[in-house]
Amino acid sequence: ARIVVSNLDPKRTFLKIMQETDLPKDLVSKAKNFKIRGSSGKLNIALDGLPTFNGLPKESPLCLGEKHFIDSLPRMERAYDDWKSGTWSKDPYVDMLIPTRVDPTMAPPGKHMMSVFVQYAPPKVEGREWTDEDKDGFEKSVIDQIANYSPNFRDLILHCETRTPREIEAEVGLTEGNIFMGELTFDQLLFNRPFPGYAQYRSPIKGCLLMTRIFPHTAPPQGLLCYLLRVSRQWMRNMWLITAFSWLAFLLRGFIENPVYSTLIPVSYTHLTLPTKA
Repeated sequence: ARIVVSNLDPKRTFLKIMQETDLPKDLVSKAKNFKIRGSSGKLNIALDGLPTFNGLPKESPLCLGEKHFIDSLPRMERAYDDWKSGTWSKDPYVDMLIPTRVDPTMAPPGKHMMSVFVQYAPPKVEGREWTDEDKDGFEKSVIDQIANYSPNFRDLILHCETRTPREIEAEVGLTEGNIFMGELTFDQLLFNRPFPGYAQYRSPIKGCLLMTRIFPHTAPPQGLLCYLLRVSRQWMRNMWLITAFSWLAFLLRGFIENPVYSTLIPVSYTHLTLPTKA
Protein backbone atom coordinates (compact mmCIF):
# COMPACT_ATOMS: atom_id res chain seq x y z
CA ALA A 1 0.00 0.00 0.00
CA ARG A 2 1.17 3.52 -0.71
CA ILE A 3 -0.34 4.79 2.53
CA VAL A 4 -0.65 2.98 5.87
CA VAL A 5 -2.48 4.63 8.78
CA SER A 6 -1.87 3.11 12.21
CA ASN A 7 -4.55 3.50 14.88
CA LEU A 8 -2.38 1.67 17.43
CA ASP A 9 -0.40 3.30 20.20
CA PRO A 10 3.30 3.99 19.53
CA LYS A 11 4.52 0.95 21.46
CA ARG A 12 2.35 -1.46 19.49
CA THR A 13 3.01 0.31 16.20
CA PHE A 14 6.80 0.36 16.43
CA LEU A 15 7.58 -2.56 18.75
CA LYS A 16 4.89 -5.14 17.91
CA ILE A 17 4.08 -4.92 14.19
CA MET A 18 7.45 -3.68 12.92
CA GLN A 19 10.93 -5.13 13.06
CA GLU A 20 13.27 -3.11 15.27
CA THR A 21 16.01 -3.52 12.66
CA ASP A 22 13.88 -1.55 10.17
CA LEU A 23 13.67 1.45 12.49
CA PRO A 24 16.18 4.08 13.63
CA LYS A 25 17.79 3.08 16.93
CA ASP A 26 16.77 6.32 18.59
CA LEU A 27 13.11 5.70 17.71
CA VAL A 28 13.22 2.17 19.13
CA SER A 29 14.70 3.56 22.34
CA LYS A 30 12.03 6.28 22.55
CA ALA A 31 9.23 3.78 21.92
CA LYS A 32 10.52 1.50 24.69
CA ASN A 33 10.73 4.43 27.11
CA PHE A 34 7.32 5.86 26.18
CA LYS A 35 5.21 5.95 29.35
CA ILE A 36 1.79 4.42 28.85
CA ARG A 37 0.63 3.25 32.29
CA GLY A 38 -3.14 3.03 32.56
CA SER A 39 -4.89 4.94 35.31
CA SER A 40 -8.63 4.43 34.86
CA GLY A 41 -11.40 1.87 34.81
CA LYS A 42 -14.97 1.64 33.57
CA LEU A 43 -18.30 0.37 34.83
CA ASN A 44 -21.45 -0.13 32.74
CA ILE A 45 -24.42 -0.64 35.04
CA ALA A 46 -27.93 -1.81 34.13
CA LEU A 47 -30.54 -0.28 36.43
CA ASP A 48 -34.10 -1.30 37.25
CA GLY A 49 -35.17 2.33 37.42
CA LEU A 50 -33.93 5.88 37.74
CA PRO A 51 -31.69 6.62 40.72
CA THR A 52 -32.26 9.70 42.84
CA PHE A 53 -29.50 11.94 44.15
CA ASN A 54 -29.31 13.83 47.43
CA GLY A 55 -30.00 17.51 46.92
CA LEU A 56 -31.42 17.14 43.40
CA PRO A 57 -35.09 16.80 42.41
CA LYS A 58 -35.68 13.62 40.45
CA GLU A 59 -36.66 15.46 37.27
CA SER A 60 -34.00 18.14 37.55
CA PRO A 61 -32.42 18.97 34.17
CA LEU A 62 -29.07 18.74 35.93
CA CYS A 63 -29.59 14.97 36.03
CA LEU A 64 -29.31 14.92 32.24
CA GLY A 65 -25.67 15.87 32.43
CA GLU A 66 -22.46 14.32 33.63
CA LYS A 67 -21.84 14.06 37.38
CA HIS A 68 -18.40 14.19 38.94
CA PHE A 69 -18.29 12.60 42.38
CA ILE A 70 -15.50 14.50 44.10
CA ASP A 71 -15.54 17.63 46.25
CA SER A 72 -11.95 18.78 46.72
CA LEU A 73 -8.47 18.63 45.22
CA PRO A 74 -6.97 17.07 48.38
CA ARG A 75 -9.52 14.26 48.13
CA MET A 76 -8.61 13.71 44.49
CA GLU A 77 -4.93 13.74 45.41
CA ARG A 78 -5.52 10.99 47.96
CA ALA A 79 -7.27 8.95 45.28
CA TYR A 80 -4.18 9.40 43.11
CA ASP A 81 -1.94 8.39 46.02
CA ASP A 82 -3.59 4.95 45.95
CA TRP A 83 -2.66 4.61 42.26
CA LYS A 84 0.95 5.61 43.03
CA SER A 85 0.98 2.90 45.70
CA GLY A 86 -0.08 0.32 43.12
CA THR A 87 -3.73 -0.15 43.98
CA TRP A 88 -7.13 1.18 42.95
CA SER A 89 -8.57 4.23 44.68
CA LYS A 90 -10.59 3.32 47.74
CA ASP A 91 -12.28 6.75 47.58
CA PRO A 92 -12.37 7.07 43.78
CA TYR A 93 -13.05 9.99 41.51
CA VAL A 94 -16.23 8.99 39.63
CA ASP A 95 -17.44 10.54 36.37
CA MET A 96 -20.97 9.25 35.80
CA LEU A 97 -23.62 9.66 33.13
CA ILE A 98 -27.05 8.09 32.55
CA PRO A 99 -27.39 8.22 28.74
CA THR A 100 -30.86 6.66 28.81
CA ARG A 101 -32.16 9.95 30.23
CA VAL A 102 -31.46 11.41 26.79
CA ASP A 103 -31.95 8.30 24.62
CA PRO A 104 -34.49 5.91 26.23
CA THR A 105 -34.06 3.43 23.35
CA MET A 106 -30.78 2.29 24.90
CA ALA A 107 -32.68 0.24 27.51
CA PRO A 108 -36.07 -1.51 27.85
CA PRO A 109 -38.99 0.67 28.98
CA GLY A 110 -38.58 1.74 32.58
CA LYS A 111 -34.96 0.60 32.74
CA HIS A 112 -31.80 2.70 32.61
CA MET A 113 -28.12 2.34 31.83
CA MET A 114 -25.35 4.10 33.75
CA SER A 115 -21.90 4.72 32.27
CA VAL A 116 -19.16 5.26 34.86
CA PHE A 117 -15.58 6.42 34.24
CA VAL A 118 -13.35 5.87 37.26
CA GLN A 119 -9.99 7.11 38.42
CA TYR A 120 -7.71 5.66 39.56
CA ALA A 121 -6.87 2.08 38.63
CA PRO A 122 -3.27 0.94 37.99
CA PRO A 123 -2.20 -1.41 35.17
CA LYS A 124 -0.85 -3.79 37.82
CA VAL A 125 -1.86 -4.22 41.45
CA GLU A 126 1.17 -3.92 43.71
CA GLY A 127 3.38 -5.10 40.86
CA ARG A 128 1.33 -8.17 39.93
CA GLU A 129 -1.49 -8.88 37.50
CA TRP A 130 -5.07 -8.07 38.42
CA THR A 131 -7.12 -10.92 39.88
CA ASP A 132 -10.88 -11.42 39.84
CA GLU A 133 -10.87 -10.61 43.56
CA ASP A 134 -9.12 -7.30 42.82
CA LYS A 135 -11.70 -6.56 40.15
CA ASP A 136 -14.52 -7.20 42.64
CA GLY A 137 -12.87 -4.87 45.15
CA PHE A 138 -12.53 -2.14 42.53
CA GLU A 139 -16.19 -2.55 41.56
CA LYS A 140 -17.31 -2.36 45.20
CA SER A 141 -15.37 0.86 45.84
CA VAL A 142 -17.12 2.53 42.88
CA ILE A 143 -20.60 1.31 43.79
CA ASP A 144 -20.07 2.42 47.40
CA GLN A 145 -18.99 5.85 46.19
CA ILE A 146 -22.10 6.38 44.07
CA ALA A 147 -24.34 4.99 46.83
CA ASN A 148 -23.01 7.69 49.14
CA TYR A 149 -24.82 10.24 46.97
CA SER A 150 -27.78 8.17 45.75
CA PRO A 151 -29.95 6.49 48.41
CA ASN A 152 -31.72 4.05 46.06
CA PHE A 153 -28.87 3.33 43.66
CA ARG A 154 -27.68 0.05 45.14
CA ASP A 155 -31.18 -1.48 45.14
CA LEU A 156 -31.65 -0.66 41.43
CA ILE A 157 -28.60 -2.54 40.15
CA LEU A 158 -29.52 -5.40 37.81
CA HIS A 159 -26.10 -6.06 36.32
CA CYS A 160 -22.66 -4.49 36.44
CA GLU A 161 -19.98 -4.87 33.76
CA THR A 162 -16.60 -3.86 35.18
CA ARG A 163 -13.47 -3.11 33.18
CA THR A 164 -10.11 -2.67 34.89
CA PRO A 165 -6.96 -1.91 32.85
CA ARG A 166 -6.58 -5.69 32.51
CA GLU A 167 -9.86 -6.05 30.61
CA ILE A 168 -9.36 -2.83 28.65
CA GLU A 169 -6.07 -4.10 27.25
CA ALA A 170 -7.28 -7.66 26.65
CA GLU A 171 -10.54 -6.71 24.95
CA VAL A 172 -9.77 -3.43 23.20
CA GLY A 173 -6.02 -3.64 22.71
CA LEU A 174 -5.11 -0.47 24.61
CA THR A 175 -1.66 -1.09 26.06
CA GLU A 176 -1.75 -1.24 29.87
CA GLY A 177 -5.37 -0.10 29.67
CA ASN A 178 -4.42 3.51 28.92
CA ILE A 179 -7.33 5.15 27.08
CA PHE A 180 -5.10 8.06 26.03
CA MET A 181 -2.57 5.70 24.40
CA GLY A 182 0.17 7.32 26.45
CA GLU A 183 0.52 9.24 29.68
CA LEU A 184 -0.39 12.91 29.52
CA THR A 185 2.78 14.17 31.19
CA PHE A 186 4.60 17.36 30.20
CA ASP A 187 7.42 15.45 28.52
CA GLN A 188 4.90 13.63 26.28
CA LEU A 189 2.66 16.49 25.18
CA LEU A 190 2.41 18.88 22.22
CA PHE A 191 5.44 18.62 19.89
CA ASN A 192 6.90 15.86 22.09
CA ARG A 193 3.97 13.53 21.45
CA PRO A 194 4.56 10.73 20.94
CA PHE A 195 8.34 11.40 20.74
CA PRO A 196 10.52 14.41 19.96
CA GLY A 197 11.01 14.57 16.20
CA TYR A 198 8.00 12.43 15.37
CA ALA A 199 5.03 14.71 15.95
CA GLN A 200 2.55 15.74 13.22
CA TYR A 201 1.60 12.08 12.53
CA ARG A 202 5.05 11.25 11.12
CA SER A 203 6.90 7.96 11.25
CA PRO A 204 10.27 6.98 9.77
CA ILE A 205 8.53 4.48 7.48
CA LYS A 206 7.61 6.15 4.21
CA GLY A 207 3.84 6.35 3.78
CA CYS A 208 3.12 5.25 7.37
CA LEU A 209 1.24 7.77 9.52
CA LEU A 210 0.02 7.65 13.10
CA MET A 211 -3.63 8.57 13.58
CA THR A 212 -4.41 7.63 17.16
CA ARG A 213 -5.43 9.23 20.40
CA ILE A 214 -1.79 9.96 21.14
CA PHE A 215 -2.62 13.20 19.32
CA PRO A 216 -5.24 14.76 21.65
CA HIS A 217 -6.73 16.93 18.92
CA THR A 218 -7.71 13.82 16.92
CA ALA A 219 -9.97 12.44 19.65
CA PRO A 220 -12.80 11.58 19.83
CA PRO A 221 -13.68 12.07 16.12
CA GLN A 222 -10.54 10.22 14.99
CA GLY A 223 -12.62 7.70 13.05
CA LEU A 224 -13.99 10.56 10.95
CA LEU A 225 -10.48 11.73 10.22
CA CYS A 226 -9.34 8.27 9.15
CA TYR A 227 -12.35 8.04 6.85
CA LEU A 228 -11.53 11.41 5.29
CA LEU A 229 -7.96 10.28 4.77
CA ARG A 230 -9.05 7.04 3.17
CA VAL A 231 -11.48 8.55 0.69
CA SER A 232 -9.27 11.48 -0.24
CA ARG A 233 -5.76 10.27 -0.96
CA GLN A 234 -4.69 13.61 -2.28
CA TRP A 235 -5.17 15.09 1.19
CA MET A 236 -2.38 12.85 2.41
CA ARG A 237 0.02 15.00 0.43
CA ASN A 238 -1.13 18.12 2.25
CA MET A 239 -0.35 17.74 5.95
CA TRP A 240 -1.58 21.24 6.70
CA LEU A 241 -5.08 20.19 5.60
CA ILE A 242 -5.01 17.11 7.83
CA THR A 243 -3.96 19.26 10.76
CA ALA A 244 -6.74 21.74 9.97
CA PHE A 245 -9.34 18.96 10.09
CA SER A 246 -7.83 17.72 13.36
CA TRP A 247 -8.27 21.11 14.99
CA LEU A 248 -11.77 21.36 13.54
CA ALA A 249 -12.61 18.07 15.24
CA PHE A 250 -11.08 19.38 18.48
CA LEU A 251 -13.21 22.53 18.35
CA LEU A 252 -16.30 20.46 17.55
CA ARG A 253 -15.69 18.37 20.64
CA GLY A 254 -15.41 21.53 22.73
CA PHE A 255 -18.67 22.82 21.25
CA ILE A 256 -20.54 19.63 22.13
CA GLU A 257 -19.10 19.36 25.65
CA ASN A 258 -19.44 23.05 26.58
CA PRO A 259 -22.39 23.52 28.96
CA VAL A 260 -23.10 26.88 27.32
CA TYR A 261 -24.50 24.95 24.37
CA SER A 262 -26.39 22.36 26.41
CA THR A 263 -29.68 23.84 25.25
CA LEU A 264 -28.71 22.96 21.68
CA ILE A 265 -27.15 19.56 22.28
CA PRO A 266 -28.36 17.45 25.25
CA VAL A 267 -24.88 16.85 26.68
CA SER A 268 -23.57 18.91 29.56
CA TYR A 269 -21.48 18.68 32.70
CA THR A 270 -22.85 18.89 36.20
CA HIS A 271 -20.40 20.29 38.75
CA LEU A 272 -22.15 20.12 42.10
CA THR A 273 -21.29 19.30 45.67
CA LEU A 274 -24.05 16.88 46.58
CA PRO A 275 -24.65 15.96 50.21
CA THR A 276 -23.76 12.41 51.15
CA LYS A 277 -26.14 10.23 53.08
CA ALA A 278 -26.45 10.94 56.77
